[in-house]
Amino acid sequence: MTLILTEISRLGIIMIADTAMTICSPTPYGTVKDRSFTGLSKLFPVHKINAGLSYWGWSHVKGDIKSGVLFDWWISDFLMRNHDNYDNIFQFAQILETELRDIIPIMTDKELQLTPLGNGGVHLSGFTEYGEKNVPIFWHIHNGISQALPDKKIDPKVVNANMDLSPKAGLDLIESNDVYFTTNGEIEIFLPLFDSINGFVNQEFLKFGIITPIPRLLPRADYYKSIFQLISSLYQVSGEIETVGKRTQISEIPVSIGNEVTILTISNGIIKDYFTS
Repeated sequence: MTLILTEISRLGIIMIADTAMTICSPTPYGTVKDRSFTGLSKLFPVHKINAGLSYWGWSHVKGDIKSGVLFDWWISDFLMRNHDNYDNIFQFAQILETELRDIIPIMTDKELQLTPLGNGGVHLSGFTEYGEKNVPIFWHIHNGISQALPDKKIDPKVVNANMDLSPKAGLDLIESNDVYFTTNGEIEIFLPLFDSINGFVNQEFLKFGIITPIPRLLPRADYYKSIFQLISSLYQVSGEIETVGKRTQISEIPVSIGNEVTILTISNGIIKDYFTS
C-alpha cells in the first residue's frame, strides 16, 4: 500500500508521500503474505513548470510484480524523455495520460467492480495563469470512475486525466480562503486517525492559546508528515493473529506506510521545498 496527500489553499500547495512498497511474498507454509520494502520515490518535482507529481497504486509497469519496471523509475524516465515536449501543466497532463494508457492494462469488468475508483493514479498539481492571477490547479490522472467529476463522460477502464480543480475553482478557493484536500492509498487508516488527531489538537491546544500547525506552508506539511510517521510507528509495534494448523501465533504485519516521508511545497507558482526525511 501507500499513502499520498495533496492540500491546496491560499498558502500554496502541499504534496506528501511515503516511501514504502508492499509485495505479496510466499511463506514457508505455502501461503502468501504481504511484505513491505522502503526507499521508493513516490513524489517528484516537475521543475520546468514548477509542479509536483505523486502516485499511488501502481508499483510496476510493463510486466508483473516481479519482472515489471518499478513505477518510480518509469516516472523518472518519463520526465527526462519528455522535458522538451510540454510548456505548461495542461500539456504535461495530456502527455502523461497518453503514455499511461499505453502501459497500464485496461481494467476488466471484474476489476472495475472490485475497485471502481481505479487501481492506481497520479496527483499532479501546480499553478497557471487565470485572468490576471496565478491560481492553483489539480489533476488526478487515474483509471476507474471520477468522484470529483461524476458528470464527466469517460471510459473508466482506461487512464483519464481528470482536472479535479480547474483554474476557476482554484481562484474561487483562494478568494474564499477554502482548502482543497485529497488523499489516496491507505486512507481507511489515515482519514479516521487524522480526523481524530486534528479534532483533538484544534480543541485542546487552543485552550492553552496554541495554534497547531502554524498557518504557514512548511509547518502544515510537517504536521501531516508527523501523522504519516505515527501510522508507520503504530504498524511497527502491531501484530496479526494467525492460526497455523492447531497453533495460534502473532506475526508481524507489513509496515505498509514508510516512516520516511517526502514533502514538496509550491508557493506563488514556485517550488519552495522538496526533501525526504
